[in-house]
Amino acid sequence: MDSIAAIGISRSGTVDATARIGRALAETIFSGMIFANDKLGSQLVRTVIQPGENRMSEAEAFVRAMAAFASGVTIVTTGRAGHRRGLTATAVCSLSADQPSLLVCVNRKASAHDVLVNERYFAVNVLTKAHREIAVMFSSSAPECRVGRFAKGEWGILETGAPALLSAAAVFDCELDRIIDGFSHSILIGLVRSTRLFSNPDDDALIWHGRRFRSVTDLVDPMHRSADGLPLGTAQTFAKSSG
Repeated sequence: MDSIAAIGISRSGTVDATARIGRALAETIFSGMIFANDKLGSQLVRTVIQPGENRMSEAEAFVRAMAAFASGVTIVTTGRAGHRRGLTATAVCSLSADQPSLLVCVNRKASAHDVLVNERYFAVNVLTKAHREIAVMFSSSAPECRVGRFAKGEWGILETGAPALLSAAAVFDCELDRIIDGFSHSILIGLVRSTRLFSNPDDDALIWHGRRFRSVTDLVDPMHRSADGLPLGTAQTFAKSSG
């Protein structure tokens, strides 16, 4: 009853249309439970039932919610010597093993976007925690970072001609098969022409979680946390629209 009272009854005791929506949400989506101790959950419910309050936009709520979703970190590269381009990407996943393929989401505003589309090939370099600095370099839009991106680490050339980070946990050499419109992003589907394992696949993976680069060890081992509770290492926020 407390949860329904919290979201369904006005001060006058009248249940208005907005409150009924809130009640329906609580009963159907939250199974009758309100996340009273969850700031995001509470704010979400208030957004539904109290339209006069200052509240997050749908986009802000989406970004905050996605910050709870841990993703692997990769560098997507293309181009040949003198014209190489790359960016840090977390929206990468396998598509099929029957026809080995990957799906990569790239912001249309990224400096590497048009080159990826025009070259029709790319490499997906899977990063470990040792590559945190490189990940920051490839995610920054600062001119000095763009110029020096391929100066960090040891790079080789794959069959398609795409640059490969030789210390990466794994590298997928891809031929661009098709492009799907994804609103602000282009969804690139790459057919995997070869797969390389350059380091121990058990190396601690670099991940993107809570709007910062972390490693799996940072999350599970309290000894890797600083006095303020944050994981040790660079806590860098990067704009995915950069490239």
